[in-house]
Amino acid sequence: MTINKHWSLLATLISASLSGSVFAADIIKLDSLPQISINNSGFSQQGQLDQGTQFKVSKKVKLANGKTKYRLQQYYQDVPVFGFSVSAAKGNLGQYTQTVGNAATHFSQNTNFVTPNITADEAMAISMPVSVLSTAIDQDNIENKETKLWIYLDANNQEHLAYITNYFVKGPQPSRPFTVVDAHSGVILDSWEGLTTDAIGTGSGGNEKTGKYEYGVDYPNINVTQKGDTCYMNNEHVMTIDLSHWHFWNSWLNKPVKFDCPRYEEKAINGAYGSVNDAQFFGGVIFDMYKDWFDAAPLTMKLVMRVHYMWGYNNAMWNGKNMTFGDGQGLFYPLVALDVTAHEVSHGFTEQNSGLIYKGQSGGMNEAFSDMAGEAAKFYMRGSNDFMVGADIVKDEKTLGEALRYMDDPTKDGTSIGNAKDYTSSLDVHHSSGVYNKAFYTLATTDGWDTKSAFETFAAANQLYWNSNSSFKDGACGVVNAAKDLDRSQDDVLAAFSAVGISEPCS
Repeated sequence: MTINKHWSLLATLISASLSGSVFAADIIKLDSLPQISINNSGFSQQGQLDQGTQFKVSKKVKLANGKTKYRLQQYYQDVPVFGFSVSAAKGNLGQYTQTVGNAATHFSQNTNFVTPNITADEAMAISMPVSVLSTAIDQDNIENKETKLWIYLDANNQEHLAYITNYFVKGPQPSRPFTVVDAHSGVILDSWEGLTTDAIGTGSGGNEKTGKYEYGVDYPNINVTQKGDTCYMNNEHVMTIDLSHWHFWNSWLNKPVKFDCPRYEEKAINGAYGSVNDAQFFGGVIFDMYKDWFDAAPLTMKLVMRVHYMWGYNNAMWNGKNMTFGDGQGLFYPLVALDVTAHEVSHGFTEQNSGLIYKGQSGGMNEAFSDMAGEAAKFYMRGSNDFMVGADIVKDEKTLGEALRYMDDPTKDGTSIGNAKDYTSSLDVHHSSGVYNKAFYTLATTDGWDTKSAFETFAAANQLYWNSNSSFKDGACGVVNAAKDLDRSQDDVLAAFSAVGISEPCS
């Protein structure tokens, strides 16, 4: 059985008079407005929003430090507003305070605005002919049909009463089309493919040092997007781009790697078997770690992993927007290792939190936090970590040693310091990072602690207490305060910093 096109219904609805003119809404920040107070129908904003605006709890979130916050969904005349919710804390009297987020206002005041002219079933029927697969879909292959009424703002902030429909299409080319249908006119406002995080990608990874492994066999599948028979190294959270050895950024390079599903293979480069596969997979691991441990994304934008930068580039970098990895040469294998990718992503985390500047003692802290993140990612994925930075990418061990840096004894590399008394302003930030790396190692290996709890504590300090030009001492006090917030031993933190020459940091 097939679903026929509903052009007659659509034509009728388009030609029908609308129940009200479409107005342009405004978007305002709630941070500076009065608190959200309780009433019988939800949480009504006392301020600059339309009468009939409400906020209702959609999610209660308990943070790692034990505090509880809430996500509040915006409603107008009992219809949810698509894409608009705020976060808030709850005061002792039940009021919602510390609101952060945007709200939409100045909606149409037409009394018929929130009354649809078409039914949910009619909206679903309209949406089906625009499926990405075909104009006639086998009914037997359709399941999980959903339709929900929203207030929807288009790209020009014009508000519409709209149904958002979706359904799942089974078969060799699975799909989940989403469609926004105007509930007054039946016009399709937007549509997209919703099956964007299907983990089906396979292929090789690793290098001559780690050994070759297979995604889909040795590790889970790679999270890619499939459209028909074509796959893309792209999902909701991570995108991987092959720079093909170019050294500049251009719009035509701003595209994810494209390949025939499900397997991606590339020619081995400098002893590595699948830099693209590794970048996409490790990016997902890093995102999941931050999401699972902190209930937050590591960055405020999608993780963009750029591989094959220039020829023989012996480095990796965060440039404020994305992560870029060279293919190495004599000293290194391609730099797409789990700890290195987490390191670069976490430079972005630091920039978007404490903003530690990349020089002096704050620069050493910045570098060390990224090294900690690399160890945390290994612990998250493998259940253990070796406290050796970059060991998987070191190719020339005669020149470099087994790893780039050693957290248990930073002086092993011949240039890093492991005690604050040895700090001088001429030290490179990679070498002064040893002070905080050693403190982290000491804390993580203390009874009652592990890599996860230690990283959570340093991360909380980064989020709450460190500032752009924090000194070693300032930063250590921040970690002590973070331990207090998380109900962890402050004495253990003090002992870890005392071991690297930082005593009584909060005095």
